[in-house]
Amino acid sequence: MTKERKIMAHIGKATLLSLSALATLISVAGAQTPPQRDDHPAPSQSTIKECEVGVCGIWIFRGAFGEARWTQGQLATLTYDLTENGNVIIHRRDIAGLSTGLTAVYTGTIVGNKIEHGQVTWTFLDGRTSSAGWTGDIDNVSLDEAEAHAKEALSKHDSFNALRWFLAGAALGNPQMQNYAGIAFSNGYGLPKDLRMAASLLGAAADQGNKEATMNLRELYTSGRTLPGIWGNP
Repeated sequence: MTKERKIMAHIGKATLLSLSALATLISVAGAQTPPQRDDHPAPSQSTIKECEVGVCGIWIFRGAFGEARWTQGQLATLTYDLTENGNVIIHRRDIAGLSTGLTAVYTGTIVGNKIEHGQVTWTFLDGRTSSAGWTGDIDNVSLDEAEAHAKEALSKHDSFNALRWFLAGAALGNPQMQNYAGIAFSNGYGLPKDLRMAASLLGAAADQGNKEATMNLRELYTSGRTLPGIWGNP
């Protein structure tokens, strides 16, 4: 059984939760009172798929602060401001990867679940600047929707979008989706391997009594990886 088929089977058996807003995020720390789902969400309420100059990444916000990861291995911290008319200003600072030290400022307008009219200006270590457009899709979805999107991505062997929707479900506080996202990060599935993020996700799921996550977290701490049997044999 392939990895994707194994995960799809697990997802199909997962307990479905009623819709709650995206406030219990992936970090074990910093629990907040969940706000209600909004038809015009701010970036702080969800994960975001972001693309610029042909490269896409996943942004995860906790309040006004967040982390961004891209498929090429960059890791950045984020802060954002939201104006009353729905415009966003997001500040980026790269802390890992080939672009460490780079900073950038993103601007755009929230229209429904998208960030449109996006402009980004990068500032490089030597002081040079460059600008381009960018797009953002705010993953303000229910758990049912996140699971359905994840299944579709897995059926297409689309690891990036599978992880994207695992994270969207994890952001809703669902322990099984947190477990899947933790497995993905421990194996470099969808985005480069990040054992710190894997431990955070698995820990959040284990704290809710998810036995698979408890087993995976134990294996992660003892050997630096999760059990391959969770994904199935390719």
